[in-house]
Amino acid sequence: MRARIAFPTLTEWIFSIKTFAASMAALYIALAAGLPRPYWAMATVYIVANPLASVTQSKTAFRAAGTVVGASVAVFFTLQLANAPVLFVLVVCLWTGFLTFLALFDRSPRSYAFLLSGYTVPLIAFPSIYAPDSVFGTGVARAEEIILGIVCAAVINSVVLPTGLTGTVRKTAENLLKDICRWIGAVIENGRDSDALKQSERLASDVGALDNLIVHLRYDVAAANLTFHLKAFKERIAPVPIVLHAFGDRLAILRERGAIDVDLADLLTDFQLWISSKDQGEKDSDQTAARLREKHAQLTHIVEGRRDWDGLLIRSTLVDILHLIDMTQDCQVLLREISAGTLARRHVKLQSTRSVQTSWHHDIVVFAITGASIALSGFIASLLWLYSGWQAGAGFALMVLIAGPFFGALDNPLPGLKAMAIFNAVSNLGAGIFLFGILPGVSSFWGLVLVFALPFILFGTIMSRPQFMLPGMVMTVGTASTIALTATYSSDFISFADGAVASTLGVLFAVAWSALTHSLGASRKAQRIAKLGWREATAIADGRFLRSPTWYAARGLDRLAQFVPRRAATSGTTLSDLDMITELRIGTRLAALHEEASVMTTSQARRLDPIFAGVAIWFRSKTVHDATNAPSPAILSSIDDALDEFDKPRMLAALTDLRCSLFPHASPPILERTRARSLTRLNPMAAE
Repeated sequence: MRARIAFPTLTEWIFSIKTFAASMAALYIALAAGLPRPYWAMATVYIVANPLASVTQSKTAFRAAGTVVGASVAVFFTLQLANAPVLFVLVVCLWTGFLTFLALFDRSPRSYAFLLSGYTVPLIAFPSIYAPDSVFGTGVARAEEIILGIVCAAVINSVVLPTGLTGTVRKTAENLLKDICRWIGAVIENGRDSDALKQSERLASDVGALDNLIVHLRYDVAAANLTFHLKAFKERIAPVPIVLHAFGDRLAILRERGAIDVDLADLLTDFQLWISSKDQGEKDSDQTAARLREKHAQLTHIVEGRRDWDGLLIRSTLVDILHLIDMTQDCQVLLREISAGTLARRHVKLQSTRSVQTSWHHDIVVFAITGASIALSGFIASLLWLYSGWQAGAGFALMVLIAGPFFGALDNPLPGLKAMAIFNAVSNLGAGIFLFGILPGVSSFWGLVLVFALPFILFGTIMSRPQFMLPGMVMTVGTASTIALTATYSSDFISFADGAVASTLGVLFAVAWSALTHSLGASRKAQRIAKLGWREATAIADGRFLRSPTWYAARGLDRLAQFVPRRAATSGTTLSDLDMITELRIGTRLAALHEEASVMTTSQARRLDPIFAGVAIWFRSKTVHDATNAPSPAILSSIDDALDEFDKPRMLAALTDLRCSLFPHASPPILERTRARSLTRLNPMAAE
């Protein structure tokens, strides 16, 4: 049974009416100011509009920056190259492809500035090729009209019944903390169960969503302190997938060995009760956290000298427990400040200063192929325009260079491009009805407002829903642009039809180009993500790519967030069951061992070389041969030798977790120094 489309809510009606009012205000001012293309101001309002005021403000800033840069470059290219049309269109297409390449590096809303700068150049430059002396005026007018639309959208959305981002931030952070506490409780109770991988993957994706909220939040005047608190919140929850994955593994091993004593069991029980409690106030929660730290400190003191395998597992587990206690309390404090909204304090007392750095995974090859494909498609379309002598063909080539970047980041752009083609054709039809059937009878601006009100307000309610953003935007922006309102009514059916056909064929050309050339689907991209991760881990093991564990964790979590939505496309391959969290644990432990080795003597550090070399060979074999290859038993022997050799707590914790990650089912190590100390205690004469 098909899901019914719900009737617009009151919030959606309010958003649409505000957006329509802003577009009419922009159109009126543009007409009154005598700007040559006032419809650009109207269309801009719908491009930047968003139900959340701060999102609208951020989009306006990015669009203004992209427009100014694009207009300036368009003027420069046109004045320099208009007499060499083929070279001119080649340079313009290369610019658009290069800016698309840059936009793919930044997956935050800031990428819109690059995209807009990329396709603003052909938008201004292509029509100006027939009159290059007018390009400066066109560029200036374009900037003025767009900035006018931006100002109208920002002012009305911020002043009239504004919907802030703080409520969304509070709800998102609250749900995230609840999910994390529920996951911690499940791990304490069951160890790392079958749902652990899904939970960790979902959390990695949620951390990426928080990054986008932080970008928008900076433009919310009422949320000056919330950006700081949300960033701190994100930094503390980001490592949770790695910490909990390791924590669950060690708890499972300790339970199997019957090594969880009464004190550790009590600490785990109290921790679980604390995070699952819903009725504790701020004071009670802080007092409970303090008692947990006291118990933790006592237990740490008891086991700090143990060097047997159970002792090493308990010591590593206690490190994770303290990390999780600090993280939970810090997130509770930060959530209270986020919930306070405008009353949030700037500085609060936090238990931990640990944070995960921001480090994004980039596949430069994929980005370059995407940018080059867009540039080549635009260039071929431009040659068809130039050599056909079709003056409206500028619109044909322009739509190719708009449609390509718009969907360039998608694994499969075809569905989006097909939808764009359909809605572009519908908007052209609607514009024709307005232009030749309705507008001839309109004699005043207010009459224009009345005839536009019903369709544009209706399309605005559709646009307010994320799943219908594309059709709503194409219908509003496409209709406004195709009608091409000016101060005086004029209609030329031949010119209108010519432009409508050109834009429709341009999108269809982009559809055909994508169908013929797009080969980097979700499965191929998932394979590349996995292989790039293995290569990076190999480089870290080899010592050729030394980074801090927090940096590597951030890069790996971002890589995981990109892999998760593509996992389904790997069904039937060895990648469908890939445990990227375990591989991420291995990489972070290798980075930690390299940090420790950097402060050792050369002879001491060389004792870790067999571990680094063995793990590097293993990751390299996964890249070249089979993702399911098991690590060599020689690595296990090298880790056990190191456990017996070194005494530093951080070194032992890293080695312990590395052993659990690589060899979860291996027998306990036989540590000679531990056995010798035990024999000495049992028989002092054995030491002589």
